[in-house]
Amino acid sequence: MPCRSDYMEPNKREIESRNVASMMLYVQRKRGKKIHYVYGEDELRSISSSLYGDPGAVDGLTADLCETLRELEKSEPETFDQIVYNAKDAQSRKLADWWERHQAFDEQRIAREKREQEEQYAKDYAEYLRLKERFEK
Repeated sequence: MPCRSDYMEPNKREIESRNVASMMLYVQRKRGKKIHYVYGEDELRSISSSLYGDPGAVDGLTADLCETLRELEKSEPETFDQIVYNAKDAQSRKLADWWERHQAFDEQRIAREKREQEEQYAKDYAEYLRLKERFEK
């Protein structure tokens, strides 16, 4: 029988995929109905219970959970608060921490994308002015 050291520990993406799948199941159970998950309940259960999760699915799982929480927060704020901000429920606190981290990441991503868009606009405008000057002569 192989000893514990013969197994590789799960990496961060594997752990995150397990955690996100577990949180998605939690939201669905507390919500009482499916919202719009890309992943089926059986697939979520499989990912959340597997030692190595599904690292290839972590980005899709994360996007789906973020979209689900944004939609729930907008359309059903009371239900959202009961699911995400229930201080007496450890899974809810874990979800709230995850959600707050992802909102911060989203703000950073949006700011970065805006800067990149503005930089691209400035480059395009500079090129336009250069070409305009060249063809007006």
